[in-house]
Amino acid sequence: MNITRQDISIDGKEHPEIIFLRVMPENMQDAILLVLRELSAKSWLAKLDNQALQKSFDSTSSKTVTYIENKIKDESGDNSSRKAGQYLVSHLAKRALTTELAHEDIPLMELLSRRVAGAEGFDFYSEKLSDNLIICGEAKFVYRRNPYDSALSQIKEFIDGNKHIDDISLICHFTSKDGQNKMTEGQYGVCSAFSTTSITTDELLKKIITSDHLASLFDKSLIILVGVDVR
Repeated sequence: MNITRQDISIDGKEHPEIIFLRVMPENMQDAILLVLRELSAKSWLAKLDNQALQKSFDSTSSKTVTYIENKIKDESGDNSSRKAGQYLVSHLAKRALTTELAHEDIPLMELLSRRVAGAEGFDFYSEKLSDNLIICGEAKFVYRRNPYDSALSQIKEFIDGNKHIDDISLICHFTSKDGQNKMTEGQYGVCSAFSTTSITTDELLKKIITSDHLASLFDKSLIILVGVDVR
């Protein structure tokens, strides 16, 4: 996949604490397959015999990839299509953080069994290795839309509800103690990941930087915006 980075300027002032990444999958089916591999390797499927799982995955993956791709492009907006799209956005955003910004890769929160109890919270986390800064990530998917505002407002809501503190017990084995301590002291970053259309990056950023929801997060140590092209 191709990833581009663009600096953020608001009212003529550079903001190095705000990073924008645009993720452009070269092949949608390959991108979906990467998501399926992570889910199958980390989720309850991993409890199955590995050899049996591999044979089953090999024989059904093509059909499953096609199904998820169709669901992602399904404009009905039903829960299954949103869930499929959210997995894709979360996974590709997380890959962008690890490959482009040298962050520690952490399994999707869905795979750490938090959702079994029906609790809401951030979709993914990463840790900036250079200074042990934990990043709280939220993903939103709406086909043919750019739901950056929904992701930003959800981040603010989760922070106000201390969801990031609640999740320390789930990410403690994947993050440093220094990063955990910093987060409890208010030093952490956020990542807003969202599906994007054919809108240009310049036009998209013009809209994002005027968002009140973005302004509400200016007190965070780092803000990362990740647009994932889903067309």
